[in-house]
Amino acid sequence: MKKNGKAAKQLAILQVLHKALLLDGEMFESLYEHEMQEHIAFWTEGMKKDKDDFVFVVTENNGHAAMVVITREEELLINEPARASLKKVWQKNYDGNIRKLLPAMAAELNAGFFSVNGVKVV
Repeated sequence: MKKNGKAAKQLAILQVLHKALLLDGEMFESLYEHEMQEHIAFWTEGMKKDKDDFVFVVTENNGHAAMVVITREEELLINEPARASLKKVWQKNYDGNIRKLLPAMAAELNAGFFSVNGVKVV
């Protein structure tokens, strides 16, 4: 029973992320502030250590999503501006990239972690 519950929760998370990231669904500033804001310095240091061009982080809680993009210049883009920035960088393959990442993102969130994705632009 627990396994089915966990799978159902992961599917629900996947649906929330799909709506937020691919269907331009609403994202929540309060979720960013409550869960993500305190981790910005940690993610920024990880991005620098890994020599990423930017990092984007996604979270989900009770059917709500939030995301942040941190640029190499340490600019913070939150929620809709973050999504727009990612779409601009991945102009030709945003949908495909997100579709590939969604299952792993949902699994990480379901396991109790943030989905942290460092990106190198080529």
